[in-house]
Amino acid sequence: MKKILTAIAILAITATACKKDKNTPVPAQATNNNNQPKPVDSPTAKTVNDIKLEITKVNTPVAPHNPGGYSFYTIMLNGAVYMGNPSNTGKTQYFDKYDITTNTFTTVDTTKNLCACGYGSKMITDGGNNIYYIANDATKFSADDNDWSWFAFSTNAKDNHGESGPIYQDKKIFYIGGRTPSRKVKYIDLQTKTWYNAPDFPYATNMVDGVSVDGKIYAMGGTNGKTKFSMYDPAANAWQVLPDLPFETNFWYDRHYVAAVGQNIYVLLDDKIQVYDTKASKWSVNPVTTAFDFDRSYMSLYSWNGKLYIASKSNSGDFQLYQAVIK
Repeated sequence: MKKILTAIAILAITATACKKDKNTPVPAQATNNNNQPKPVDSPTAKTVNDIKLEITKVNTPVAPHNPGGYSFYTIMLNGAVYMGNPSNTGKTQYFDKYDITTNTFTTVDTTKNLCACGYGSKMITDGGNNIYYIANDATKFSADDNDWSWFAFSTNAKDNHGESGPIYQDKKIFYIGGRTPSRKVKYIDLQTKTWYNAPDFPYATNMVDGVSVDGKIYAMGGTNGKTKFSMYDPAANAWQVLPDLPFETNFWYDRHYVAAVGQNIYVLLDDKIQVYDTKASKWSVNPVTTAFDFDRSYMSLYSWNGKLYIASKSNSGDFQLYQAVIK
């Protein structure tokens, strides 16, 4: 009998504990017009049109040298902007390094090959610690040694070389076109310093600019093709003509206008930056508008550590640098 009473008591206590309090609110579930539960929205994938740039001027010290109204070359390597003037101007030649992390300048070795004479080109990096300038002759700057050195530049490699568009890809530098617009594409294997021919470019040109993304070269603009856009796939060893650009380029042979961060390509055009998604094969509908306080004729665009940098000089010749954080 005691066991029966104990069991009844336990059941009564359990029933009381499980009984819901009438005053306890029950969360309502969102419903649609048909009184059915609404599906949970999944996050919208970010597209190239969602990209925004937060652009600020970098507060640098005054650079050790000022090129005045003469030509001005820049290149970015491992978080530092290297800048200098040609060897044949009215100003003594110099080559300065600005370190973004330490916010300091250092003056390093110069090269007479960096000259506004004969054939022209732009400085380009090799993805490591070196800068190359190949124009009238072939030279390499080592950031480890802070020193320029010369290396052999074969006669056949100089064929129609000036003002071509150099683009680095996988230990090679590709040179597209030449002073007389042509379809010729040459590249130098930086490990062996040997020159080779690549498949012809889709149109005769010079002053092309571009960048390597995911092992492919994206090249655009240049003489005879200010709205043209092409891609080179080394695996297929062939150029593919892409749809025309939704804007017109106006590149110059010794500046850098194209940079990449991740899968996206950024193109600097005067006061605007256009964005291209290489995965979706789409350009942004509207470019990012910029406001730079410098001489736009010498500006160059670079990328480092997930950010964009725009380098130039002021109208009075002082070095200027802007940083663009990608949002």
